[in-house]
Amino acid sequence: MQQNYSYTKIKCLFKGYAGKVYLIEKRTENDPPNKQIVPIVLKRYYRKASDPENHTNLIEYKFLTQLQHPNIINIIDAFTEQYEYKKYLCLTMEYMAPLHEIIGNLKDCQLYIFKEICQAVSYLHSNNILHRDIKPSNIFVTTQGKVKLGDFGISTQIKQIMTPQTCTKNYRAPELFFGLKEYDHSIDIWSLGCTLIEMYTGKMLFNGTSEIEIMSQIAELLGSVNEQNWQGVSQLPMYLEFINDKEPQLQKVIGKLPKQIQSLLIELLQLNPKGRLKINQILFYLDELQIPDRNRELSSIAHNALRDKQMNQIQIII
Repeated sequence: MQQNYSYTKIKCLFKGYAGKVYLIEKRTENDPPNKQIVPIVLKRYYRKASDPENHTNLIEYKFLTQLQHPNIINIIDAFTEQYEYKKYLCLTMEYMAPLHEIIGNLKDCQLYIFKEICQAVSYLHSNNILHRDIKPSNIFVTTQGKVKLGDFGISTQIKQIMTPQTCTKNYRAPELFFGLKEYDHSIDIWSLGCTLIEMYTGKMLFNGTSEIEIMSQIAELLGSVNEQNWQGVSQLPMYLEFINDKEPQLQKVIGKLPKQIQSLLIELLQLNPKGRLKINQILFYLDELQIPDRNRELSSIAHNALRDKQMNQIQIII
């Protein structure tokens, strides 16, 4: 893509193993100096030897240019950038408030956000696509109050064999910890359950720092991970029995949450993936609740969060 504009880097929003995310301003050659520019986000991937030469072969680019849904983020621009001896794959998109940064200010917006994200997931699942990394930091709210699902870097079309080393471990379904490669949509359902609880509590449901610790926490919440509670689990490639001799804590955890979602959470956080609800069943359940529109409240929350974030920023020309 031929560029006839320049970017001004405002600040680095996030640094991860795959690259960095910047808040930027985009100006064209004909913009007057005093023109007010709306900030956008630049997602810049480090290019490894195994990565594609061109941005059009980037997994996230492929999905985001194919998927068209009001609850899925949109790409504004995409290009390959050369800096000294390094090459970067770049995507730009709308500047939005990440859910994990506003999670303490949601008031009564949790169910509305959850339903909007479920609509995005329903669209993905109907197209045989797994997101594989649903969590609050990959959910965004725009200043117009729209809720969008983002970060498709490890998403995939469903195949016969897929890697179990996927999804942020704190939101990862138990079958993945045990090495299941023939999984399905139910891994996203587990992540949705973890995310829904976090929206109400403000804390990760499973905050362990290792896979063993997280599986132990899962056993504490749901009971022993064995054949008695999950038929067929012992046949999984990396199965390890986790015993909980105490009363499972799920009822205690969800008992503090609104009654209208307690039975739903039980069906989302089933040890056995075959017992979890399908996304269309979740949406039917949510429709029955007649959730009020929270667009206006979310618009205000996102606007305030982004305004606060932009204060006292130092511009660096790139």
